[in-house]
Amino acid sequence: MSWPEPPDWLRLEVEPRRLARGGTVTVAFDAPHDRIAEYPRELGLACLAHHAGRFKTGEVGNPGGRFRVDRQDVVCADWRLLDDAEGEFEFTVPGEGPYSYEGDVVSFYWGVWLRAEARVLDREAYVAVVVDP
Repeated sequence: MSWPEPPDWLRLEVEPRRLARGGTVTVAFDAPHDRIAEYPRELGLACLAHHAGRFKTGEVGNPGGRFRVDRQDVVCADWRLLDDAEGEFEFTVPGEGPYSYEGDVVSFYWGVWLRAEARVLDREAYVAVVVDP
């Protein structure tokens, strides 16, 4: 799975990049004010569940066809509105939340995301974080 790198105009510092459930990650950011004022953006710590390999039959236009459907869902998230051009946020991984895992059928990816406000899967930037069990 490929993830977008932070854009050139945004500086993101994420520490630590590996932590246990219940741990805290600090995210420092710096961006030109005009980019933040351009349209609302949110910065957050989120876990994406990727469900792969589900097969369906009866595709439109091909009643006997069989095709694979992948699905992505955000299962944990903490979003903060960027209303300043620089600052720092602390995010806590839920103690009972999923840990990082890459499997054949389901995978869990944690990361710090920059997104257009309330557009969950439209990631403008992504910094991977590994959450241990």
